[in-house]
Amino acid sequence: MRWDYLLPLQDEGWLQTLRATFSVFAFPFGETIIFASLLPFVMDARKVLKKSLLALILTGLLLCGLSLLQSAVLGEEITRTSFPGLALLREIRVADFLTRLEVLGIFVWTFASFIKLSTCFWALAQGLAQLVGISDYRPLIFPLGIIITVLSVTTVKSFSELTQFTQVIYPLFTFPLQVLIPLLLLILTRLKPATNK
Repeated sequence: MRWDYLLPLQDEGWLQTLRATFSVFAFPFGETIIFASLLPFVMDARKVLKKSLLALILTGLLLCGLSLLQSAVLGEEITRTSFPGLALLREIRVADFLTRLEVLGIFVWTFASFIKLSTCFWALAQGLAQLVGISDYRPLIFPLGIIITVLSVTTVKSFSELTQFTQVIYPLFTFPLQVLIPLLLLILTRLKPATNK
């Protein structure tokens, strides 16, 4: 690690930093609102809220530490790699015995992506069933799976196009869905008991 790779701090100003965090806010942190769809199925919602906030804070600190570590190890090379986490794992060698740890990183990333996509798919099916007034969400699974499969293939054509989409278009598209609408629903649910009195 070379800590001088982290300098200079804020050489482009806070506005550029806030602009860069907007895309990270949309993905992956904005998608945590989907996990709120699991709250009605939990016995003690108060404990879940505390643990969810703790998990969010710890995940944020972990990602900040990982970003600092990646910058301290890779330096300017970090701007030329699409997956700095994998590039960092490639650099790890323990006594010339424990190498090629990026395989473990790919396994963890794939497993976590499967859990997240499964939860998002389930929340989509549940929400759509409630929206159209269907008591059981299971008839929607196959049609939604077909739509998601087709969209995943046709939305972007290359990795550079995907990067452009996730950094520019996706945050603007998802900000109302991840922040404004849930915030509006929260305000409406807080005001509803007051209007009934």
